[in-house]
Amino acid sequence: MKILVLVHRPLYSLSSGIARVIYDTYIGLSKRGHEILIASLTRRGSESRRNIDKLKHLDLREDVLSRIILLPSRILTVASRKGLSFVQLSLMPKIYGKNPKIINKLVKIAKKFDPDIVISELIYMGFLANRISTELGSNFIIRSHNVEMEYLSIFAPRSMHMLLKSLIQPLEQKVLSLSNKIITLSLRDAYLINEIYNLSAEFLGVPLQKPPDEFACKEDVEKLDLEPYNYFLFTGSLHKPNVVVLRELLKAAKYLESKSTLTIAVVGSISEAVPRSRPSNIKVVGIVSAKVLHSLYTYAEASIAPIFQGSGIPIKLVESLIYGLPTITTRKALLMLPGLKHGDNIFVTKDVKSFTKDIQTLVEDVELRETIKRGAQNFSQKNLNYHKILQCYELALTTSKS
Repeated sequence: MKILVLVHRPLYSLSSGIARVIYDTYIGLSKRGHEILIASLTRRGSESRRNIDKLKHLDLREDVLSRIILLPSRILTVASRKGLSFVQLSLMPKIYGKNPKIINKLVKIAKKFDPDIVISELIYMGFLANRISTELGSNFIIRSHNVEMEYLSIFAPRSMHMLLKSLIQPLEQKVLSLSNKIITLSLRDAYLINEIYNLSAEFLGVPLQKPPDEFACKEDVEKLDLEPYNYFLFTGSLHKPNVVVLRELLKAAKYLESKSTLTIAVVGSISEAVPRSRPSNIKVVGIVSAKVLHSLYTYAEASIAPIFQGSGIPIKLVESLIYGLPTITTRKALLMLPGLKHGDNIFVTKDVKSFTKDIQTLVEDVELRETIKRGAQNFSQKNLNYHKILQCYELALTTSKS
């Protein structure tokens, strides 16, 4: 089967996050005999073709007219620190789906590749994917990473929520309704898509592959001045929900500074938000390679992945579970991944106010950590098996209806 995948961001960093999910999904399908072509379309595209292992990746650039039309909304996004990013994102699908230069460019590439299925990762390439699939007679599938209306409201000021809803909700409904099948990364999102848009969506699991244990290196951890099995791991990007978590994490660290030898390692671009005047048990690691991140997860004592805001599913939550780590999260996680149970395979904090106290509990109770660790390992084997999830994807793709 030939699969054309459209994304609105190039696959640069593959160490974590949604880029890793995209990579792991399609490298897995390629190893199962399917031919994959990933095409990204951005304003800074290099117009280059490269191979990422066995994946063919085309990094395409928007035409001049599209860049000019989108420029004011992009300036608005930067000036508002993503608060008004929904304006840009509400325009992008329509421009991509109507601009003859972009359409002709992608159709020409698609005709040469001749895909059986066209997949849009998120809704933003949806109109374009639909035009291509209609032109070629291919099936059109959307993989929804979030319910975009809910996700974008995290960044937008409350005073803008009505405008956001009026722009994003009808757009999301229209794009989703054009597809032959909707796949989600979260069971909760499948439920919300049905509730909000009256459309059927399938949750197939999150295809993340854990690297072999022997690739982990204790020296990677020690070079960062961390003691193996004596740190809690908090990893994430620099965006609003993670900043909220970090703020509470600093409070917990301050309380634990004189009561425990455990360190809290802050990894990823969220490290930029850690103040200089921080507790001594907070270790700022920053952005690391995929290899070092693998080592950090392997030698961590526990992981911190609460979801106070947001849609979709935090990839760090899934990563923590596939490494069998005792993980502290929130109630929303129980709706995202079926089979999670507080005190059995996950530790659930009630809300932001409870978070500091619950971190303290998990730090101080070694027996509780061991119980949750065993449960997390069992959960991962049963519910996050990479090869079984790929089989589900393969079945869903082959049974999508025109």
